[in-house]
Amino acid sequence: MTSSDDKELNNVIDELIFVLECIGEKNWSSSLRNLQSSYNNAGSLYERKRVLSKIIQLYGGMGSFADLTLYRDGRPLIEANDILDRLQSRLFDIAVRLR
Repeated sequence: MTSSDDKELNNVIDELIFVLECIGEKNWSSSLRNLQSSYNNAGSLYERKRVLSKIIQLYGGMGSFADLTLYRDGRPLIEANDILDRLQSRLFDIAVRLR
């Protein structure tokens, strides 16, 4: 793992948090912030890999991060959801690659 890998992971998480907080989705943004903090504060490669596994687990099952659709006033936010989908895919790909 290189510092550029860490930077890429952090940048994508930062972008996701920004999008989610702009829409008012505090639960997922808080979860991502906690995972980011755990990753950055991990004392060993093993701990980092555990956090990466937790990120990957966000994408499994019903009601998962992959199922998230952003709405405002009962209407889906097309542009925000397109951005969210792109960032979700990037985060998953990075986490798999680094794990």
